Order: sequence, then C-alpha cells, then structure tokens
Amino acid sequence: MSLVTVLHLVQEIEEETGKGKWYIQSQNDLYQTDQFIRFVVPWLAWVVPLWQYFATLVCVFFSYVFAPVTWWEETQQVQFTRTERMPVWNDGK
Repeated sequence: MSLVTVLHLVQEIEEETGKGKWYIQSQNDLYQTDQFIRFVVPWLAWVVPLWQYFATLVCVFFSYVFAPVTWWEETQQVQFTRTERMPVWNDGK
C-alpha cells in the first residue's frame, strides 16, 4: 500500500545558540486513488487499473485521430514577426 505524507515544517531558532530545530506544524496523509478505493470498497479495486488503462488507450487513439487537425492548425497560423527594439531601461552598453 502506498501512502504519501505531506509535512508542513516550521523552524524555531534558539536565541542563545542561534541554531534552530524543525517542528511539524501539520501533516496530511494522501492515499493514491487505487489505495483509497481498496480502503472504501475493496471488492471494486480492480476497476481503477482497468479504468486507467482504458483512459490511456483512448488518449493515444485520439492523439492519432486528431493529429491532422493539429498539423492543419500549425500550418494556418500567421507567423508573428515584429522588429525588436531595445528596452527603455537599456543604456546601450
């Protein structure tokens, strides 16, 4: 089981030594999606990896289907050209 823990730390510096110690101000425990499903509804845990693989395949499929649209949009773009001028704050050195 995977668990991601996010710690928010604060440093308190001791006046006599000048060194500081780090203390945990707050802690958030974050479960991955598949781990959360296993915790809430364990009999449906197999759905998460299946859905992830399906979503990946759909994204790859549509990236190939819409590749001509991307190509067409890139060729139809007007090339942006402008003459460069020195910034106002530049003293020319």
